[in-house]
Amino acid sequence: MGRSRTKLASLTSSARPLLAALTCVFITYYSCVKGLAAREAYPTDSVSEQQTLADAKRVNEGNHRYGIVAYTHYPNGPSYMLLPSLALGTETTRDLRAVPVVFAAICFGIFSLGLVLHLSSVLFYPLSLLALYCLISQPGVVYWMGALHQQAYGLGLCFAGMGLALISATPNFAFALLGFIAGWMGYDMIPCFVFSLFTCRLLTYAREPLSS
Repeated sequence: MGRSRTKLASLTSSARPLLAALTCVFITYYSCVKGLAAREAYPTDSVSEQQTLADAKRVNEGNHRYGIVAYTHYPNGPSYMLLPSLALGTETTRDLRAVPVVFAAICFGIFSLGLVLHLSSVLFYPLSLLALYCLISQPGVVYWMGALHQQAYGLGLCFAGMGLALISATPNFAFALLGFIAGWMGYDMIPCFVFSLFTCRLLTYAREPLSS
């Protein structure tokens, strides 16, 4: 009985990285499909989006000073994210929404990666898939993944931070870098980012003595 449990534990531990990688790819793809299909199906923060797009166009046209334009109330991260697409000639709002959708989808994929790697047993894998499905199916997530202002980026970075925090091997400087990016996207969601990351990191540290 003891040998069978040891073999099962060895099998699950060796299969978990592959399972986590496949889950990350699937969740990223599924989130992209859902988010792209829901673009402009529900109104988002139109006033802030217009300012974000206007700033991005000014920077793309060279009407800026050190990357800064007239509006300085919010950081310019969301505007900078649109610059590659604008440089390639993409100008319609619907097409530009693909940028935050893909960004958020990648963040959800990172969260799924950390979640599966954090599982104490792959027997909980179906529950993790159910949790991820419920997350991506929320109207507040799927309809706002295409927001051109800070909402999509802030939400995505919260989940990316949680995913990385659940991986014990993630170095601390990665969180500092992620926090710097989150600060450039907007400051309204920084408290959510900090507390969600701290909570998941605390869970990771708390289970370390149990596994040794």
